[in-house]
Amino acid sequence: MKKIIFKNQTKTEPFHIGDFVWVSNKTHDHRIPASRLGHIIRAYRSPVHYSNREPVDTGAWELLMVNGNKLIFHEMFLEHANERL
Repeated sequence: MKKIIFKNQTKTEPFHIGDFVWVSNKTHDHRIPASRLGHIIRAYRSPVHYSNREPVDTGAWELLMVNGNKLIFHEMFLEHANERL
């Protein structure tokens, strides 16, 4: 019997406001520029979670793309731009 071992793909560095990031090819939005680069401008929080009345962290970030569009992506689709160079 063959065992399949999946490597846990955790991020080496957490994301912070101001980070320059690259958006993965595994997601699409017609407003993403060809370079797929942007700056994190804020964490995206859900308005209210059913278990409490306060906003909840979602793991998503609002990005200001290099073409001026503001888009929201989950961190699973983001990489630090310096890792791509």
